[in-house]
Amino acid sequence: MDYVFEETKKDLIQSNLLVFSKLRESSIEGITKYVKSVKTKTLFNNKKWFDEPQNNSSTLDINDLPDITKSLESLTFKKEVISEIKDCLRSSKISRQLRNKIIKCYYLTNNGLTDRVLFNFYIDFIPFLKRLYYFITDNRKELNKLQEYENILINYVIAYDRAYKNRTFNSYLFEDIHEYSIDYNASLQHLLSNYNTCVHILTRSYNESKKDYYRETPRFLVNINLNNTVSNPVNINFHVHDLTAPELVFCLLHKEIINEYIKLKKIINPIDLPKEYKEEYSFLDTNDIYNDCLRVILTFNFDFELYSFWFWSFNIQNTQLYNKDGFMNEDNFAHELIRFISVKIIFDYMPDISCPIPELFIYWDRYYKKFHEELKEFYDPKVKDKQEYTIANSIHDQIIPDCKIFNPENELFDHIREQYRRWKFPIQTGINVLHKDRALASRFEWMSHCKSYCDENGLFALYKEIKTMEVSKIVEPGKEVDMNRQKHAILLDSMIYCFLKKMQTEQNSQISILRRNLVTGEPLATFIKEIEYDSFYCLDPQGGHFSINAAKREKYYEIRNQMMDIVWDISLQWKKDYIEERIKSV
Repeated sequence: MDYVFEETKKDLIQSNLLVFSKLRESSIEGITKYVKSVKTKTLFNNKKWFDEPQNNSSTLDINDLPDITKSLESLTFKKEVISEIKDCLRSSKISRQLRNKIIKCYYLTNNGLTDRVLFNFYIDFIPFLKRLYYFITDNRKELNKLQEYENILINYVIAYDRAYKNRTFNSYLFEDIHEYSIDYNASLQHLLSNYNTCVHILTRSYNESKKDYYRETPRFLVNINLNNTVSNPVNINFHVHDLTAPELVFCLLHKEIINEYIKLKKIINPIDLPKEYKEEYSFLDTNDIYNDCLRVILTFNFDFELYSFWFWSFNIQNTQLYNKDGFMNEDNFAHELIRFISVKIIFDYMPDISCPIPELFIYWDRYYKKFHEELKEFYDPKVKDKQEYTIANSIHDQIIPDCKIFNPENELFDHIREQYRRWKFPIQTGINVLHKDRALASRFEWMSHCKSYCDENGLFALYKEIKTMEVSKIVEPGKEVDMNRQKHAILLDSMIYCFLKKMQTEQNSQISILRRNLVTGEPLATFIKEIEYDSFYCLDPQGGHFSINAAKREKYYEIRNQMMDIVWDISLQWKKDYIEERIKSV
């Protein structure tokens, strides 16, 4: 039986908190003995957004919150746009069922964008559906086969349906319905939306021209995958266990974006491999090496040891690399090691790298020295007359020397704000993919000082410092909208780098693996009791990680939760600016 009560102190928003506090304090003989669950709803008197002078914060009452309904309508897709999509699909002879499904995606998004509770999550769909719009209206002429065209559209629809389900079925709209099959029995829409915003922020920094923004930049939806992190041209599917381990998500963000950007820019085999490698390891994609080179720069700020730590941390818990017997597949290991050593040689990192965990020592001893000698000879920077060396030489000869001339410990953090001028790094085809004039040296210096500041003051202090800076001190002068967009990318990239570095430092660069019984698959109790390690957790070959030490677990959660709060704030700040930008453009 349900009972409905009206609160006596309904003018105080804190009364909602008091209700639950009193229930928790009640003894078993009290009301809690008879109450299964309690739900509260808060209603406000609405005022119109941007009305004058009611929007003056000094005169607003607690109930005088703005009515944002009409403002949210400016985010929706107009009827003319939807009609244009429908006409283009019909003229292209797309099947009626698929046409209706695509149009429904736009109407569902419009409904979500006008929901005053859930609109925050549906903003994720706007860039994705805009790219679909441009694909339908512009790129359809490039496809001759109807089946090929429909297959691409079906991939968009599947990605949308999955993302819509994850964001909607976990919301208040379905709180009393439990029959739906959802990917994870928890409210993950906040995490999915936060990571989706991170992807939007970073992809915006890949194009200087807004004209080509939606046409030449991948626009992803973030979804859940149950066994691995994979991406395709329309969405990034993060392993469900990685969602609550932001370090494993952040070390892949640029990688997944660049994978599709390379395809869009039609960059083919920018880095080659010895002929015998291509024959024996035919499944190895050399674009992965090129991608990792850019990842060392953009994610890890030229810190090869940081790249090494997270490269192997991710692979050790990647279930797709293992056999059924619990050991890593030898061919998969060789593939990853070739990538790793190629990047090591290209960036001229001289010290030898030791085997990350004892379980890989047999493979490591068998391949490391052999691959290193062969690839070092192949990537010899003295060889200038062959096309396959141009990218390696560009990275080796131009970028690395520039960054080595800096001594970031000698200058104050405040001075770097004024010295920094550019942030965008559009990737282009051709020999000179990376140039000195991209201000990578300034970026390196900026990030290094962010790290120093973080080491002394912590993640929250660094975030507050950058967040409150005047945007003119961070990016070059330009349009206010473009400068704000760059500031979001600077803020996010800086925090990701410092967070990954802090996680590596706190664990003393040590990687631990959870050892399991090879027959039953259960964790070994003797190992759990006797292990002494610096790492926060043991990486689990079955995916995710396994916490053992209570003190280490507490420290890990402290750092992780700080970063997740920061990312949540970055996400909301970006969406706030995005909404204001759209409202002003109407």
